[in-house]
Amino acid sequence: MQDDIINYLLSAAGKSKQEVLDDNPFREIAFDGDKPRLGWVDIPAFEEVKQAVEKFEEYAAGKKKFVFVGMGGSINGVKAVIESASQENIYTLDSLDPQALQNLISSLGNLENTLIIGLSKSATTKETRLILESLSDLFANEWNRHFLFLTDPSSQQKLVSTEWKNVPMLNLQADKKDDIGGRFSSPNTLVFILPLYITLGRKIDKLRDFWFKYVQLNETIIKEAYSLAFKGREKTLFCLGLKKNTKGLLTWAVQLFQESLGSKKDGFSPKTFSIEDALSPDKCLNLNFSPKIEDKLLYLAAYMRFLQFVVAFYAYLHRVNFVTQPYVEIYKKKLKELENQDVSINKVSLNELIGAVKSKIKPEQKFIEAVLYCYQPEWEREIEKVLKNSFPGKTVLIFRGSDWNHHSYQAAFLDKNTFYLILTRQDYIEAAAGVKKEKISQNIAVLKAIAYATYKTLEDKAFLGAISLG
Repeated sequence: MQDDIINYLLSAAGKSKQEVLDDNPFREIAFDGDKPRLGWVDIPAFEEVKQAVEKFEEYAAGKKKFVFVGMGGSINGVKAVIESASQENIYTLDSLDPQALQNLISSLGNLENTLIIGLSKSATTKETRLILESLSDLFANEWNRHFLFLTDPSSQQKLVSTEWKNVPMLNLQADKKDDIGGRFSSPNTLVFILPLYITLGRKIDKLRDFWFKYVQLNETIIKEAYSLAFKGREKTLFCLGLKKNTKGLLTWAVQLFQESLGSKKDGFSPKTFSIEDALSPDKCLNLNFSPKIEDKLLYLAAYMRFLQFVVAFYAYLHRVNFVTQPYVEIYKKKLKELENQDVSINKVSLNELIGAVKSKIKPEQKFIEAVLYCYQPEWEREIEKVLKNSFPGKTVLIFRGSDWNHHSYQAAFLDKNTFYLILTRQDYIEAAAGVKKEKISQNIAVLKAIAYATYKTLEDKAFLGAISLG
């Protein structure tokens, strides 16, 4: 049985839906309508990877600092590489909070040797475009020399008629296809390959050696993933062997499981935890990967791929489509309705916040997810502490918006076991060095609108407020 299911998945990869046999179960659970989404199953040939990297070098000549801008699975894949390599010349930005922008600008210093790399499969992700437009102010009239856009071939035409028409573009996938969704873009696309290449000193021979070792692990990864998925097929709680300080990989993995499996069946509400947040071991499927791999980056690539196959096989066992996220469109529609509106969010103290949750939360809601639409790490720690003290019988999870919208909104929509705290700042800083004030104002307005749209579409199990912790 194991070999049959593995073969079903492998045989569906790289094909159109019409080419997949009717008796192949992945025909119904691994396509977004008619769009193929199994490009991640096949590892690209190194020659394709080499050609993509060489093309990147044409645009990266003379650049020593690299800023990746994106949302969700794309940017969290980059963060995971940075964490594993302790890399200091790669930066990420995925927040519209001007504080995050100002922090980045302060860290970069001299911008002459900086390359900004935008990540967006569709080329239209709202937050990504706004952040890139803000960063373009830093480079005056020659800004396009400092930007590179990674997107799908089918999406590049969308940029040609915009101010980005003179910015270089590269295909997200080394094989030049567009059949990989965001949360599956690491480790087989340039989302992962480029930061990996940079951490390897931009040495093609080191990348070749890495890729050979990675390919050699493939059979072990697939078989172990199936065994784990089959063993844990009755469980809906997943525990990653990760601590909270591995924030990039942890958030990437949360998206992989929550968006792939959440709100896909009635009464089926998966939760994914760090080892520090997990419930008792007997209730969780521990997502352990056994091969001993000393190289941290190689282990990262193998572990990501292992988790992707676990999700695919688990989805097969439950017959859920793991490549779509239909409920995200409801939030996007609400956000569209709020365009050009002045969103007002009531200010609350921490005590008022706790009181509001106590008055609204239901006994069956065993989880509290606090989503902070601001960049203030110390607030996250303080709010987590207060919530845990105030609700000792609940599991408290803290996330950063609007990243949360890209990794957990799909799962939240039908989840009856969770209460959601949607929080913004009472007062955002209204300037970032070198960025036009109107762009800062626009970013703040959109961030508030995202928070408000999220609340309105989850209103029966959520609370919205603007906070300040000093």
